[in-house]
Amino acid sequence: MQDKILVKEEISKEKILKTLHLLKAQEIITINMKTIPNTFCDYFIVAHGTSSLQIKSIAENLVDDLRKQYFYRPHHIEGMQNAEWILIDYDNIIVHIFLEKSRRFYNLENLWADTEIEKYDEVL
Repeated sequence: MQDKILVKEEISKEKILKTLHLLKAQEIITINMKTIPNTFCDYFIVAHGTSSLQIKSIAENLVDDLRKQYFYRPHHIEGMQNAEWILIDYDNIIVHIFLEKSRRFYNLENLWADTEIEKYDEVL
């Protein structure tokens, strides 16, 4: 009997977006960082929830679901303790999950307004 070889496929923006949608993340967008010279990733994915408990749950379940389904493991995670702005680093894609008020305050969409920004329903 042959052993099954598991191969980690490249991280997919669409799989992250779909998983965030299923986890009830709100106002999901992608910010295309490829248009900016010398950036450290290809995309930011930004979403928010309405409570710290919800965004922590979204982040934990996103990491767990992507690991189980696609063998994706994040390079780094920040912000789980405070649960106002959780950053999940998948190398070429960085996921930002905000508390709604924090998202409005930091306003990444405005900060990166010179890039291509797509809403979730336009991406899939």
